Amino acid sequence: MQTLFEATGSGLSAPNALNRHGRIIESDPCLELAMIRALFDLCWWCAHRAWGFARAWTGDDVYDRYLAERHLIDPHAPVLARAAFFALHLEEKWRRYVACGRSADRS
Repeated sequence: MQTLFEATGSGLSAPNALNRHGRIIESDPCLELAMIRALFDLCWWCAHRAWGFARAWTGDDVYDRYLAERHLIDPHAPVLARAAFFALHLEEKWRRYVACGRSADRS
């Protein structure tokens, strides 16, 4: 029975393990493929979570969160277009910034 490494022709072979009776346990290609798939799924999950975190941290997903919240409150209510929402969002953001007294045009 060939291992995954031998079947690919890489010249590498997976080390055989010994069971508790000292007998050699041959590696199972299906198990190796399942482990590779699980590792791939874990990497994909981590990348997806990191992307979601980056979008939330930068505020890129604020419109998506607005749509989800509006849908929970009233699914049939009209929603703002993306451009109108971001115009309002930026206006509110700058209004808070100026209200703190940190604006560039202090008089």
